[in-house]
Amino acid sequence: SSGDLVRCAEDHELVIQLAREIGQAALERMATYNLAEARLWHGSLDEALRLARRSEAVQRAHGEGAAHFDQILIARILAARGDNAELAMMLNVLSRTPLAVADQITVDVLGCAARRAEAAEWDLALSAAERELGDDLKLELAHLAARRGRLGDPHRALAAERARTHPIWVRQISA
Repeated sequence: SSGDLVRCAEDHELVIQLAREIGQAALERMATYNLAEARLWHGSLDEALRLARRSEAVQRAHGEGAAHFDQILIARILAARGDNAELAMMLNVLSRTPLAVADQITVDVLGCAARRAEAAEWDLALSAAERELGDDLKLELAHLAARRGRLGDPHRALAAERARTHPIWVRQISA
């Protein structure tokens, strides 16, 4: 429910505040990243981007984890915002980073957005995503493709079926 989502955000904000106060950079980064992702999924893109940049700044300042996780999240938010120029720059940075298969597939789909790719290229990238990614990310990327008018019927049907019982995406993806 939306009340649960508000409470979850409040909990993340409290964790971030407490982690800062006690100097736990890893915990602050994790909570900030998770809240940024939640804001992305709920369409609060300005706040999502601010939080994702904060997560990356904590990583850079404290060396907590790999920077590419934050960079991919920033790229996902930029794609959702339609900021193709900055998205292309971030994807260029990521192209020089060795990535796990799932991360590379995500970057490939985001590249479709940055290049304003045709439906056939989106279909190939989303098919790879379908094989390798988790449901949340599959739904996010399908939503991105749909907003760009590039979600083909087979992927639309898969996304609609998956979203039918998903608390976040049920209202965002239609069959």
